Amino acid sequence: MRESAASGSSAPRGLGARDRLIAIARIDPDRWIWVAVAFAAANVVVMLARLPRLLDGLYTSADAASAPVIGLTTSEVADHGLVTLGNYAWYEPLWFMQLSHDLPYYREIWELAPLLATG
Repeated sequence: MRESAASGSSAPRGLGARDRLIAIARIDPDRWIWVAVAFAAANVVVMLARLPRLLDGLYTSADAASAPVIGLTTSEVADHGLVTLGNYAWYEPLWFMQLSHDLPYYREIWELAPLLATG
């Protein structure tokens, strides 16, 4: 149906969408890893460019900023102290903060954890 451009036909040059998809599918599988690396690198660049705005949005919201405060509060309460969290299931962030509280730079870990979870 399509003739080559060398034969001088008036057929449109370039590939149709179907032909482009077939050409992409024929890429060597070892090269697909570099496509994934390129997308991951682009994601990191965009995330770093938006980092100040992300942190500002996270920690000016009382809902998001309360998690580090709760984590710090529960670590300072006596062994059998009671902390009431309302109707929200805080289990996962609370357990993460209790497990990571003894690590060095735990506050920085708490601040970066939401970014790593969304990235």
